[in-house]
Amino acid sequence: MTAGSGVEVAASAFADDFAYDLDAPGEASGEALDLLLADLAGDQAGDLAADLAHDLAGAPVERPYEWLDALALALEHGVEPVLRRVAHPDPRIGRIAAHVLAYTCLDAAALAALLPRLLACFDRVEDETVRAALLLVISRAAGTSATSATADDPAARMLREWLAAADRPGLRLTAALALERGGAYDEAVAEALVSGVAEGGGAVLEPLAWAEWRSVEWLVAYAFEERAGWFGRRYAPSPERKRTRVAHILRLISEAPTQLAVEIAGGMLYDRPRSQPLAAALGRLLSHPEPALRSAALFGLARHYPPPEVVRDDLARAQSDPVIGWKASVTLGRMDDARALPALLTALPERRREVYIALRRMSAHAEVLLPAIQTRLAAPADELETYDLTQVLHEWEHPEEVPEHGWWLPY
Repeated sequence: MTAGSGVEVAASAFADDFAYDLDAPGEASGEALDLLLADLAGDQAGDLAADLAHDLAGAPVERPYEWLDALALALEHGVEPVLRRVAHPDPRIGRIAAHVLAYTCLDAAALAALLPRLLACFDRVEDETVRAALLLVISRAAGTSATSATADDPAARMLREWLAAADRPGLRLTAALALERGGAYDEAVAEALVSGVAEGGGAVLEPLAWAEWRSVEWLVAYAFEERAGWFGRRYAPSPERKRTRVAHILRLISEAPTQLAVEIAGGMLYDRPRSQPLAAALGRLLSHPEPALRSAALFGLARHYPPPEVVRDDLARAQSDPVIGWKASVTLGRMDDARALPALLTALPERRREVYIALRRMSAHAEVLLPAIQTRLAAPADELETYDLTQVLHEWEHPEEVPEHGWWLPY
């Protein structure tokens, strides 16, 4: 319990929301926190902030507090003073003040009481990054489903309105992330997530403390892949939400593929029974005219073992591609497909690590491969090559020892 404010910081929310870095605020957010704490300190806030800004211009300062301690230090002054700082002329202070509010444990009644102030503050501030942070704070007051812009849920209504903001991709993306976090998921949310990033909305969110350790694209992909991550996952997606996600991403990568959408589809292949249509669509993208999309599609397919069976022929055709041909051959080899043999035999003397990874799965073709392997063993380049080739032969004899995972492949 923080002194004087009656507001408790939720340790469980802290652990969930910063699961990817539990140590301390980063350099940028740490400096902003120092400025906020100085501004909250009282009459000398302006001088303190100016002095701190001058001092912090040099080498990064090592701060003793963790995130939870930092939030508690700010809330010792009370929620009301922190809320007033959201509209501070220095956007660094406004952004970090909104961040503190987002991780303050408030019950439903307290959130409802704060909501009119939050909405008014949103209309008043000009910095778009501060407005994005405020949308995430406001989302905490929305209903647990927020599936429609109902008259009796002003927070959900506001998020839905910004979801359709054609000229504000950053706020559109933020509204989608906020709705998705709260359990609302439909095609409008999915489209805003992808289009918001594709149109540069991530630039608005990058300065926030939430994005300091990960790219916005990474955070959006995690939202689609249903993993715990940014701003805390509070609701387990229902089967219907999962079907909606797959259907939307399938339409996107089939009709208007973007690299982000392709990367998201690749991550969703973990849910094999539901994602087979996505695998087939990614296979078709292996012949897309854009090299970056072909590479992203192959990466999404190759990071899983075994690769989806439906893409076997697509991989075989892609072997002649000057950009992804070699990786397609390795992936095909991991499916124990004889069509990968010419490329692998040609590459074997090059001692490329991917060759050994593919050969481990090709025991059915030992008769063709064994002479080439024995030639290499007779005159190995070094002990590492001997070990790799010996391991291949061992695993042919003991296939039960070949690991089933393969997402760590170096492509």
